[in-house]
Amino acid sequence: MTIREISFVVLPFIVAIVVNKLLQHFIRVPKNLESPRTATYITVLKSFITVIVYSIAGYATFQALKIDMTPIFASAGVLGIIIGLGLRSFIEDFFTGIFILTEDTIRVGDYVDIGGSEGVTESLGLRTVRIRDKNGAVHIFPNREIKKIINYSKRQARVIADFPIKSNQPLDDMLTALEHALMEIRKDKRIGQYILENSRIEGVEAINPGHIIVRALILTRASERWNAGRTFRKLALKELEKAKILLA
Repeated sequence: MTIREISFVVLPFIVAIVVNKLLQHFIRVPKNLESPRTATYITVLKSFITVIVYSIAGYATFQALKIDMTPIFASAGVLGIIIGLGLRSFIEDFFTGIFILTEDTIRVGDYVDIGGSEGVTESLGLRTVRIRDKNGAVHIFPNREIKKIINYSKRQARVIADFPIKSNQPLDDMLTALEHALMEIRKDKRIGQYILENSRIEGVEAINPGHIIVRALILTRASERWNAGRTFRKLALKELEKAKILLA
């Protein structure tokens, strides 16, 4: 292969890289339209543009080298090889990705469970979905392999905190202590902003021999449900201790 032919192969892809980076840089969500759904569509648009840009570069390369692709693609045998090498998988990924987007199943920023892996959705593409779990690990799923999605962000997460209290304790003092804990968690700099207004102390949930169960219901963002639960229980135990309420 001559230097001229090499330049025909390399130059279109260099141009494609530059054009793609420029387009990716300038495609941004307008501030007045910022939302998880808009961010999702922008992510997919960027993926689609990348595919188009590199497809044009590939076509330009074949044209520059004067390679007629029509007879090649007309050959059923070669088409069979291409399908065997991944075209079928690509088509499955593509259409599954379209269905995920049009049905608004998940959005960028949603807390989801896919195939037993939980995490925050970082990107949605026409081929893959990427989520990051609470340990920081990134899980990448080809769209065609996604059979079930549990989306915790469609509704708020419910944290149920039950406290077994000895039966001979003053009920009013007990409930007041838990109300104080609820007030304190709302003031917490880290988690308070995620505690929803309708969080509440439910009251006596069960009466058992020797003790009763008092229940608190904390409503929060799905991604914060563990932190909210741990923080509230810690505050509740402190408040119960101050009020000299004994746990069973």
